[in-house]
Amino acid sequence: MKLKALETYFATRLTSKLRNNISKDFRYKILAETAKEDINSLIVLGNGNIDDLAVPIVCHHLNGNKIVGITKPDGKKRLNALSELPTYISRHKIDKIALIMDQEEDDLDEIFNQAEKKLMDQHIQFDVVNNNNRFKQYQCKHGSRTFDFILIISGLNDFHTKTHKIEDHLVKGAFKLSRISEDPQDSKETWNSVDTHTQGEILNGLVKSKSISSEVFPQHFNGLRLLEEQFDSV
Repeated sequence: MKLKALETYFATRLTSKLRNNISKDFRYKILAETAKEDINSLIVLGNGNIDDLAVPIVCHHLNGNKIVGITKPDGKKRLNALSELPTYISRHKIDKIALIMDQEEDDLDEIFNQAEKKLMDQHIQFDVVNNNNRFKQYQCKHGSRTFDFILIISGLNDFHTKTHKIEDHLVKGAFKLSRISEDPQDSKETWNSVDTHTQGEILNGLVKSKSISSEVFPQHFNGLRLLEEQFDSV
């Protein structure tokens, strides 16, 4: 799976981050040169800067022939990004959308309940067709348009931390790659305490190993893989 940023400013930022934090070669492998009009699937990042690095690694290990759009709406974090769904499906002819967001301190069921309320508030009809612990797939209808929506919640129960977020996955990857040895109290603080060179080694280790990455990012692999599939309309 390759990625195409919808906005020019995000494309520039993403290119720079991948080049500087992973490698120039990886940047060329994962970012596609194609017209936005050719994209029918979209990944929406609902949280901070680390998702820009982690999500491309997952996509790198998925189907290399699929080109998927990627965006991070300014000022609309986590479930607030759902307000953009009608725009995405009308302006960009998108029929499959995945939103990736951190769990933080929230209960998983409450996040899904809030997401469904926001869908209803926007007059989006939906049926749940795939219900997992940390991702859920919905078949949706808005006006005359039908689309599939996949909500993926970042975080792992492997560590007894107060909040769960994308850094949980990177810290687990660091354990698997023998770059960290202590159980973290806060995965974000642990990741930020690692020097830049070691962070790069961890990220590149995940790029090179599909088996470790799939173990480290289980809900992301399972959820984003759905973007490659053809679904029946509602």
